[in-house]
Amino acid sequence: MIREAVILAAGLGRRLGDLAGSRPKGFLDIGGVSLIERSIGKLYSIGIERIVIGTGYRDDCYEALAAKDERIVCVRNPEYAETGSMSTLLAASDRISGDFLLLESDILYARLGLTALGNAPADNVILASGATNSGDEVFIETTPGGSLRNMSKNRAALGAIHGELVGITRLSHSALPTLRAVAADLLRRQPRLDYETCLVAAAPKHDIQVLVLDDYPWCEVDTAEHLQRAVSLILDRVIESEHRESS
Repeated sequence: MIREAVILAAGLGRRLGDLAGSRPKGFLDIGGVSLIERSIGKLYSIGIERIVIGTGYRDDCYEALAAKDERIVCVRNPEYAETGSMSTLLAASDRISGDFLLLESDILYARLGLTALGNAPADNVILASGATNSGDEVFIETTPGGSLRNMSKNRAALGAIHGELVGITRLSHSALPTLRAVAADLLRRQPRLDYETCLVAAAPKHDIQVLVLDDYPWCEVDTAEHLQRAVSLILDRVIESEHRESS
């Protein structure tokens, strides 16, 4: 059973403008609870015992959470303003001791996705949804056997589209050296390298399955439009899904 989770939370959240105030976007309030606190609560509910948060912008906000909860460890990416999500994962990687769930900090999602990843037979699994029409999708192409082939925001770059990236991935501890190696090569050319690009590069060496939940309720909250969609369309679906899962 997976006991660790890593949350990538270093971003500046520029596209949100003043909506987040001076706090990181993980602290956006959705239905009276911040995104990060919702996520932490769901992770604990499925048996996660330790959470590593990769921080950067306003890292003090996350440090305040950790000060109240010994299960949370914060690791700062000192170059967060000039780098991407992969550098934040690399900064946190030395604190990861086993297989783990990797999450983005700016997503609203139903607990069902965590449960499904935990029950998946493969060691490395990306959670995907059906079409969301959110306007900022990362599309996934798989092999005939359901393994990761490619990911892109550009539909034309893919031979086919089999799902959309949710921002929650199950990874084995043994995959970390491969991710570090591909990142070392790619970072020389792409300082703002994201973890998705590294997953695609690592896929030929570590089979990465894609688990598609067609009607999965979730959304990213990266713009004012995303925030409105989260409040008006997604939150009620998340709550309904979790009521059904608990009953």
